[in-house]
Amino acid sequence: MLIGDAAGGADALDVCNRLVHALAVELAEWIGDDGFVALLRRALNAEKPRHACLADARVGTDADGKGGAHLVLAPSAAEQGRVHEALGGVLAKFIELFGRFVGVEMATRLTMRAWREYLPADDAPGRGSR
Repeated sequence: MLIGDAAGGADALDVCNRLVHALAVELAEWIGDDGFVALLRRALNAEKPRHACLADARVGTDADGKGGAHLVLAPSAAEQGRVHEALGGVLAKFIELFGRFVGVEMATRLTMRAWREYLPADDAPGRGSR
């Protein structure tokens, strides 16, 4: 299930944060926790002007007690609409930024590996192995 499949804002945020967590685990050895949070914040800030529902969004961390980096939206975000599109934009921007460090091909490969359980079987590389 990808973000576009989620029914509402809360569902989209839950799906997005599962994808964020999977990326954080996969990319830990490449950029570490602090690097991951910094890139996620930069991606979020880049997308805020494009999406009203992200106006009060922020990146949460372990201090929030949620177990790692995650996105936090204001309660009113769902009312402002297009949450799934906005969150998809944040993830796309994150991958673009990460690709600047390791190259587009490697960023794509690592993202697909991180998200293999969320992708259709035909698209998921190395399903079941790392």
